[in-house]
Amino acid sequence: MALVLENISKNFATVDALQDVSLTLPHNSITLLLGPNGAGKTTLQKIVAGLIYPDSGQISFNGQELNTKTGVFWKLGYVSDEETWPGGHTTVKEFLILVARLKRCPTIDSEIEAIVNRLNLASVLKRRIDTLSLGFKQRVQLAQALIGDPEVLLLDEPGNGLDPKQFQELEEILLLEKSKRIILISTHRIRDCEKIADRVAILNQGRLSQVIQKEDWQRTIEKNHLKIALESSDLILTDFLDKKTIQYIRHRDWIQVILPKPESASEILSLLNQNGLIPRLWELGHINSLEDWFFTSLGKESA
Repeated sequence: MALVLENISKNFATVDALQDVSLTLPHNSITLLLGPNGAGKTTLQKIVAGLIYPDSGQISFNGQELNTKTGVFWKLGYVSDEETWPGGHTTVKEFLILVARLKRCPTIDSEIEAIVNRLNLASVLKRRIDTLSLGFKQRVQLAQALIGDPEVLLLDEPGNGLDPKQFQELEEILLLEKSKRIILISTHRIRDCEKIADRVAILNQGRLSQVIQKEDWQRTIEKNHLKIALESSDLILTDFLDKKTIQYIRHRDWIQVILPKPESASEILSLLNQNGLIPRLWELGHINSLEDWFFTSLGKESA
């Protein structure tokens, strides 16, 4: 079971918001969608949610294309990053009933009761949404997304404005929901989300520049690494690394070498010099967290 995005592109006037983005989101997993402001994260989320249409490309779920005719969009739940959203003047219960009707839930009362209990919303059911704290508003957002038991959950900056305790509670909820769904989260709170993520996808200037699994970035943490970008083919370098069984991660325009020991950097640079390969850039560094890895990757992609 997977959500598959194939060659998604979207332009707004003269801006290429997304360019040929292809990404597969597996079941029972949380994928973090990372990138600087303006990278295209919200645009991609809205396209998957069916709120805007791509100029080209397609999205499928379990081999079935997402469109209004197939009804597959009902398998999606979406939490927007908008600070204002419809329903603020209604009570929590009224709003959830409305959403359940729009999603054509056959058993509205039991559906809402189950979600309210899971998200601890019983104490605010009769309150107007616009009177709630930001933490409770986020829970209501998540509740409306979970109505209909969607198989795909899309969250765009779900932690905006939450204090550490509120965000921890949100993480605990998402970890429970992960066992039943595909979850895609756009966020700038990388350190907070690192422990719940199974994989990371990086968008930069509308392009998908890197997808990395949790076990891969964890291998790089607390280790020295060498970042190398060559003007010509990197085949000599990768052959050397493979023979020495030195781990490396291939990025779009550069290679990140995980050094077994600091002096390995000298061996690699000597190899390049012996073969007349001049690095366009190289840098020795240390990665302590997923956030460090992200900024390292982003910096080189932008170079």
